Amino acid sequence: MNIHEHVLTFLIAAAERGYNKKQALDILKDTSAFITLPDSIRTELKPTPDGELDGYRPLSHFPTGGAWMELPHGEGLKTFKGLEQGKFFIPKDAKRKAADDPTDIKSFVRHNKDFLKGDSRADFTKGHLEQDSVTDKVIQGDIAKAYIIGSNEESFELYGQQVKSGLAQFNKTNEIVSMETFREMVKKLFTLTSSKLWNRTKQHYPDITMDEIIKTVIESYEKNYSPTMAKNASGFIIPSKYIETLTDKDYKDAETDLLNMKAFNTKTEIGTSVDEVVKDTIDIAKERL
Repeated sequence: MNIHEHVLTFLIAAAERGYNKKQALDILKDTSAFITLPDSIRTELKPTPDGELDGYRPLSHFPTGGAWMELPHGEGLKTFKGLEQGKFFIPKDAKRKAADDPTDIKSFVRHNKDFLKGDSRADFTKGHLEQDSVTDKVIQGDIAKAYIIGSNEESFELYGQQVKSGLAQFNKTNEIVSMETFREMVKKLFTLTSSKLWNRTKQHYPDITMDEIIKTVIESYEKNYSPTMAKNASGFIIPSKYIETLTDKDYKDAETDLLNMKAFNTKTEIGTSVDEVVKDTIDIAKERL
């Protein structure tokens, strides 16, 4: 999920638990630093001297491939400067991939007992990872075989690094595509889930704006993170204002693109996947409130 999608699911959950807008934003002010921590902390992860694995996502997302880290908490979160402040593990064959291995919640719990005991809000971080498990299931289970089943000579940019492209297969159409096309499918799907989540947020809080949400999230970062991490992480949430401008045409265009790349056979199939992500991730957020 995109970072703003995690935030929106908790806003929606708060609304559906009966909180008014001010109360919901107060919840975000208290918890956003934990809701988004697996994404926010990536700005401070520099595990290799050559920079090849800077911001390496698996460290903070605990994939079945084996990478993990001990997340900082309390004063450790406010003074966090890098991986050397705790334990972590990177497999010898670690490399950037177009699709990380699915999230392993058991690995997160096993390596973060102190984190989970250190602050009750740590359960919001666990919720983030559970939400990512939902998208893993839909994207890498229902929609595609996200593991590389072959290789070719293409490469493309992923998280600021060049990544070799392999081949993936869309399950619903049996179409074999490059991993670059796979990534484009993910981007289009998240356009649809973002649109659904934003519209649902506006149904509950008609006068809410992304500026309000962003300001609230940044306040949470500044209260709970080190100054450098707060500043760097804030850059990830700000660009997400674009969802306010999404139109019905943008939604339909994304659906058309998904059909043209043969990720789905019908718009009904697309809607089923989008609705599953939206429903299940909001349900996970509701469990925290």
